[in-house]
Amino acid sequence: MEMLGEGLASAGCIFHPIDRPSDGVVDAAAALLIQWPDQIFWRRDTGPFSQTLKELWALSRWKRQGKRIIWVVHNIKPHELEREDRLVWQLLTSGLSLLVDGFMTLGSDTRGQVLDAFPLLRLKPVGTFWHPAYTNVIRPTPLARMRREALGIKEGDRLIGSLGTVGDYKGLPELIHIFRKLEQRHFRLLIAGLPRTPKARDDVLAAASDDQRIILHLDHMTENLFAENFAACDRHILPYRDYLHSGSIVYAACGERPLLTPVTPFALQYSKIVGRGWITCYDGMLSTKTLQNFIEGEAPSKRPNLEQLEPGQSGEAIASFVREISQSR
Repeated sequence: MEMLGEGLASAGCIFHPIDRPSDGVVDAAAALLIQWPDQIFWRRDTGPFSQTLKELWALSRWKRQGKRIIWVVHNIKPHELEREDRLVWQLLTSGLSLLVDGFMTLGSDTRGQVLDAFPLLRLKPVGTFWHPAYTNVIRPTPLARMRREALGIKEGDRLIGSLGTVGDYKGLPELIHIFRKLEQRHFRLLIAGLPRTPKARDDVLAAASDDQRIILHLDHMTENLFAENFAACDRHILPYRDYLHSGSIVYAACGERPLLTPVTPFALQYSKIVGRGWITCYDGMLSTKTLQNFIEGEAPSKRPNLEQLEPGQSGEAIASFVREISQSR
């Protein structure tokens, strides 16, 4: 959100973050951007169904006051959506699809997935902006070396990282099982992040078992610790495929570490944007051969190209889309 705010500011806009539409209409606003409608499941101060009705009614108030409503579709569905919440999510997204003046994706190649999931959006204008590049994520080599020492990584070891919240959809137990089949003792695996559920924690712990090559840090990480752990790794792997857009993929390129991840429209498109060798996509299930080749492979000779991910370009794309929608009515 901070990066988008900076990008919009550079495009001559004023970005006013709000929590929920029901907090009240911002009189000076030309448009309301909605990126996290699944917020209704994050807090349980009221029931999701009641909150959904409240937010949809609030959105209708924004429209009655002439505000343009744009849905930045980040996810097709919330991760680990409870069964009893699925109908609520369908109600919310159907209402959103009818109320919004347009929608945006973080990649042109993900539009098909969005329209398949939300067919009511087919008659709405669509725009695209690239996920802005993260700043201040690279750490100096001496600091990365110190972090490796703290993790018990010896000189000559190859450390592979999978960082971020630990969830059932991320395929971490499967990654661990594949990694354990590799015989190289100098290969190490770091999994770090706060588990979303007790089951996610238990599954990772059970999969790692007694393999001393695997380092688990199943806890919250500060932004700085995340960056240090990231820099300490030689390469990274994100084995999950059930997603629409991923900031983690962009972070890997910004941190200048090669990444291995399954084939998805988002991953393929961003692999072309940042340049050859930085994002390696594999089709089907991960194999020991694919993982070993990735770990032993050479790093790209050129730095990743982040020019298209400059926040100002994202801000200008959003501002242009708002103007386009405003002029069409």
